[in-house]
Amino acid sequence: MQQFLKLNLKKEFSWVNWKPEDIKKLPHNLVAKKRVLLEAVKKIPKEKRTFENTIGALERADEPISDAFCRLEVLLNAHTDKDVRDACGAAITQLSDLTTDMVYDEALYKAVIEYAGKKEKLTKESDKKLLKETLDAYRRLGFGLPTKKRSLVQKLFKDLQKTTQEFDRNINEWRGSILVSKEELSGTPLSYQESLEVRDGKYIVTTDYPSMNPFLTFSKSEEKRKELWTIAQQKGGKENLVVLKKVLAIRKQIASLLGYPSWAHYQLEQYLAKNPKKARETILQVLRGTKKSKEQELRELKMYKKKDSKDSLQPWDIAYYDNRIRQNKYNVDENELREHFPLTHVIPTMFSIFENLLGVSFEKAKGMPSWHEDVFRYEMKDVKSKEVLGYLFLDLYPRAGKYGHGAAFQTSEPRKDVATGLQKPPAVTLMCNFAKPSKSTLSLLSRYDVETLFHEFGHALHFLLSKAEYISQGAFKTKMDFVEAPSQLLEHWCWDEKILQKLTRHYETGKPLPKNKIKALVASQYHLEGYSYTRQMVQALLSLDIHEKSITDTRKHFQTLTKKYLSFTFPASSLFPAGFGHLGSYAAGYYVYIYSKIYCDDFASLFKAKGMENKSLGARYRKEILEQGSLRDEDVSAKAFLGRKVSTKALIREISKN
Repeated sequence: MQQFLKLNLKKEFSWVNWKPEDIKKLPHNLVAKKRVLLEAVKKIPKEKRTFENTIGALERADEPISDAFCRLEVLLNAHTDKDVRDACGAAITQLSDLTTDMVYDEALYKAVIEYAGKKEKLTKESDKKLLKETLDAYRRLGFGLPTKKRSLVQKLFKDLQKTTQEFDRNINEWRGSILVSKEELSGTPLSYQESLEVRDGKYIVTTDYPSMNPFLTFSKSEEKRKELWTIAQQKGGKENLVVLKKVLAIRKQIASLLGYPSWAHYQLEQYLAKNPKKARETILQVLRGTKKSKEQELRELKMYKKKDSKDSLQPWDIAYYDNRIRQNKYNVDENELREHFPLTHVIPTMFSIFENLLGVSFEKAKGMPSWHEDVFRYEMKDVKSKEVLGYLFLDLYPRAGKYGHGAAFQTSEPRKDVATGLQKPPAVTLMCNFAKPSKSTLSLLSRYDVETLFHEFGHALHFLLSKAEYISQGAFKTKMDFVEAPSQLLEHWCWDEKILQKLTRHYETGKPLPKNKIKALVASQYHLEGYSYTRQMVQALLSLDIHEKSITDTRKHFQTLTKKYLSFTFPASSLFPAGFGHLGSYAAGYYVYIYSKIYCDDFASLFKAKGMENKSLGARYRKEILEQGSLRDEDVSAKAFLGRKVSTKALIREISKN
């Protein structure tokens, strides 16, 4: 059985207290230490090269810097002090610049080629994979190109890092809001109204999701819904369209220099889809599968809007009339649902479900520091061995300067500790933006919030249970069009009747949602799925198109796609691509969510057949998917879990149910 290193939590997580001056010293200190390690690798005579002293040594030399990147990313996206966030952003840029220069060291490349040329027989699959990926990485960085071209590629990668960070930062720092009267809040929950700040007798509704989504869902004021939605379309600002154009130009130039037709071809080469053509086929397959239900849903929404107004249905009407239909058709009231999803009940219930399923336990971590008083901290233990497998941070409430969506951030990566031979417990951070509890009201979650929490927790479990020996083979290092599968899978638990009976508790009475309401909620699951999938595929096409084709106006192209597939004409003022953060991190690969769902829905079909809380199946899922991380090909892992090759049948059933 694998044994784990015992950590001094105060020391291990002391970085949460870094000051700007500490952060500024990091890049040069870390790079200086790495240089010493790399010099040792370069000096090894050709005949004495082994996997361990060359390929393994190169991998381990990256560990301190990899940890630093993780920690800086967390503080950049979560710290309350802008000076700390700015210092983190600058340090990330500097580290990227310095390490890019080191990667292009010809002597290191020669060392790798010398070892590979020995054709040493490797017995461990993890070692074989690491060698192959090391050679692939050098090729994709331009090694093999003439010196002048390679130098240009090196410069462009550094420019790309800086420009992408600027794009992301403009989105994170952007804030929008409107002022509304008490009357214009009509229809919204009282708990929501009490959570809003008041200025000169008016309530402030912001474009942060916990503030915006309930307003768009419940407010009877179409005028104010339109105002808020229109402002939200300005996210990132006009300047971010210019930044995005620079990002796309740099990516295109890099791909061309490396011999690829486009950045999409370069990027997707390492994904399960392999190429843009396969990704596009998947997107179009989903668009065909959802066309009928989307058109039916839009007709129904228009019919409801017609009862209130002669005006045509608009994007800011969708959530409002969706809620009206759910109330009338399924007797599902989003406001009532929130009252049955208090955060204080949802989190321990979620823990309990997956503790029993996977054979782990979550306990509050004593003496574990964090960057903010609102952050919850846990240690995850194996039930049988009692060993600590990893650590979990939950940062769940919005605040100025914090990451604005829901995401899982790798915080300390899984790998074997060379000095002791023991596995080092990883740490992961979940950042969400749920309504913060007030003096009079608990934090009440929408069903979408609950889905988000389960989704991100799926990422956490994948990360924490990975048994990777090398940091480059951890859970988040799986192919990008698979990495969402374990997180999407957990969303299926949110729509199971037995699970919902456990998960729902009224925040005042403590009673679960009545069984007839649960049945209605499950029946409503697929309402507006056609529209939602179509909208996501429009965004996936946007990300793919602008990285494969010559598109000069990303804003106009998005509006063209929206008109074609959703029948909406967005206002000329809409700047959607400027605020679409996935164009930074996912680039051409936003399709990965639907591609991962092929695996997710196939995995879910097994749980639905054998039981959502089937411990035997849970143990198999832990062993064959979660613990594997990126140790082996994802299709091999999927077959080991399913007992067969992965199939698209479950996905097609899901997207065409309505």
